[in-house]
Amino acid sequence: MSQDRPIRLSPAGVMTMPALSSVHWGVGCIVEIADVLDGHDVGNALIVTNKSLRRSPLLDQLRTACRGRVQKVVDIPAHVPRSAIDTLAHDLKTSATDVGAVISFGGGSTIDGAKALLATIGTPVLHLSVPTNLSGAELSSGYGVTEIHDGAGFKHSHRDPAVSPTVVFYDPQMTATTPPRLWAASGVKALDHAVEGLLDVQPLPVVSPLAYDGVHRLATSLESSVANLQARVDTQLAAWQCYFAPANVRYGLSHRLGHILGGTFGLPHGLTSAITLAPVVRATARTRSEKIRAIATALGADAGSADPADAAADRLDDLVSALGLPRHLRTAGLRDPRDLTHIAQLLRQHYPEAIAALGHGDEALTSFLEGLW
Repeated sequence: MSQDRPIRLSPAGVMTMPALSSVHWGVGCIVEIADVLDGHDVGNALIVTNKSLRRSPLLDQLRTACRGRVQKVVDIPAHVPRSAIDTLAHDLKTSATDVGAVISFGGGSTIDGAKALLATIGTPVLHLSVPTNLSGAELSSGYGVTEIHDGAGFKHSHRDPAVSPTVVFYDPQMTATTPPRLWAASGVKALDHAVEGLLDVQPLPVVSPLAYDGVHRLATSLESSVANLQARVDTQLAAWQCYFAPANVRYGLSHRLGHILGGTFGLPHGLTSAITLAPVVRATARTRSEKIRAIATALGADAGSADPADAAADRLDDLVSALGLPRHLRTAGLRDPRDLTHIAQLLRQHYPEAIAALGHGDEALTSFLEGLW
């Protein structure tokens, strides 16, 4: 860390490390996946992906890299519907396929879907992940599943280290068909991981210094990586720094809003961070002056300003605008302003601790959500 972003680490504590055994990165590193399967004595593999990638030539490249071990390919819809997981789990349990490894190939919903599938099956299986965006789901033992209650969907969070990926491949070639808008939005999601994580926990050894550096590297490289495939590996590594050991970090209002806007209203997760992160920083970070000043510095904002929370939020707003991403719910797919009442109700019901930072009373929450509209 540079001297202008000092970190006073917590004097005592415990860290939970990721389940990763190895991370492979670089252009073309996907060819190493067969050696990994050999090393774990895997004969048959299942690829979990999405409909778009299932039709992509990249799937053929992944199959080729696995050298004939792929026995089946399945796809999981966005936001991981419980019904889809249960159907796939039943099909696998009743089939004659003996799966030794699951390879998740896609973004956050795909990787979370693979975790949910493994948890539902209940059989220990090696989980390898080939991420195609910057969502960071491959680094976490947590996953979200959307379930229907009283006719409405809600994304419930689960955590199970046994289903977390243990081997990850950051190969920018495997992101070639990721739409630029999705890539950019997932990068803002990666920033969301670091910014909220840094704000809401005591500074941790290893994790906090990496997160500050990840914020700096993402803020300076994300825009250029959207159209430059060769540059994407640097952005992938920066996103890894932002989310290095997520089990040790508590996330706040921006993430909780993302769960609701995604699971209940169907908005893409990355887009939700583009809309919520800067306003959450502006509304909640002033009381954490030392942390937000360091975050503003990492973002390249004027940390010496009278209000570093505003400076950091302004920098995030500028980045979102430069990436061409929406900054308001009404331009991201939410059609009815009356939905804000439902969002407020779900926040109060499921995440009261996340809205506490806004201040007391319903007026503070109502005003904040109206600002997002």
